[in-house]
Amino acid sequence: MMRFLLSNILFFAILSFASGQLSTEPACLSLDADEVEEIYYDINITNDGSEASLVFWEFIPADNFPEDWKFQICDLNLCYNWDVTRSGTSSFLANNLTAGAVSKFTVKVQNAANTPDENFMISGSSFGTLRLFENSDFTNPIFETSCLVSNNNVEVEDLVIYPNPTTDVFQIKNDANIKTVSIFNIVGRQISSNIHSQGARHDVSNLRAGMYLVRLENENGELIKAMRLSKK
Repeated sequence: MMRFLLSNILFFAILSFASGQLSTEPACLSLDADEVEEIYYDINITNDGSEASLVFWEFIPADNFPEDWKFQICDLNLCYNWDVTRSGTSSFLANNLTAGAVSKFTVKVQNAANTPDENFMISGSSFGTLRLFENSDFTNPIFETSCLVSNNNVEVEDLVIYPNPTTDVFQIKNDANIKTVSIFNIVGRQISSNIHSQGARHDVSNLRAGMYLVRLENENGELIKAMRLSKK
């Protein structure tokens, strides 16, 4: 089965946690598929505190989550059924996030029309929000990821990289607020990071043909937008 693994990448995230104890990598649960059978997405949760945390989770698909997608969450204890949005409430199902350790959750996405005998491709882009709670009543989250963009004078939708696909260079339309441009491959390794000035061209002639992710940041290092770039 083909797997499209996204990790370490992404995108326009804001994290909030009451004590600053937890962090995730990647920070935003962005889901991106281009004619693949499955998205397989690892979430590494780091407990930087001095004590273990027992947590329950909730996964909220974005409003634009494709209707033909189904998702499955695997936590430290088990893989839940498709489209289950909350972990079990039994104390035995609480996830023990050990102090100083990294714990892995996984999000899987497939075509909702799949059968035991046949798998169908999926395409599209969306995201989800992961919330962690200390109690099984799922109130007052202690941690949340959120794919939100920074406030800017230019609408995020107006930011465009072109030409795309490209063979050698690309530029950015409506780039007045862009100060840093970083390029990542599809498994999250940073390829380059460059200071951006308005109207600048970015050379990618030395990159191999394939799909890349371009991260656009403002002068405060805040993510404004991340986009796919196809290199011929």
